[in-house]
Order: sequence, then C-alpha cells, then structure tokens
Amino acid sequence: MAKKTKSQELLDFEVNFYEKLVLETPDFVDALIPLAEAYTRLGRHKQGLEIDQRLTELRQDDPISWYN
Repeated sequence: MAKKTKSQELLDFEVNFYEKLVLETPDFVDALIPLAEAYTRLGRHKQGLEIDQRLTELRQDDPISWYN
C-alpha cells in the first residue's frame, strides 16, 4: 500500500472532521459546503453531488449552491 502524502492526510482529516459535524447537526451549511468540496477533491463525486443537492434545498435562494 502506498504511503499517503501530507496533503492526502490533511484532506482525510478534513473529511472526518466535517462528517462528524454534519452527523451531529445535519443541516449545518457551514460544514456541508467544505465537506462537499473535500469529497470532490477526493474524487468522491457522487457524495459531493448529494451534498450539493441537499444544499440547494437548504439554501434555495443561493445561486452558488445551484451552480455547484
């Protein structure tokens, strides 16, 4: 198994951190946005898209959520 780079380790930490926040507070927009971005950077596009779709429900008037 290949050793993870420092940036991969930080990204994994970021995902774990935001997942825990969202688990406790599912509609926490300020955690959902960076979590979706982190999923996308990891290539987990389906999970990122699911969160982006959820954000459009939570922030119906936000054009950035709709753009994503």
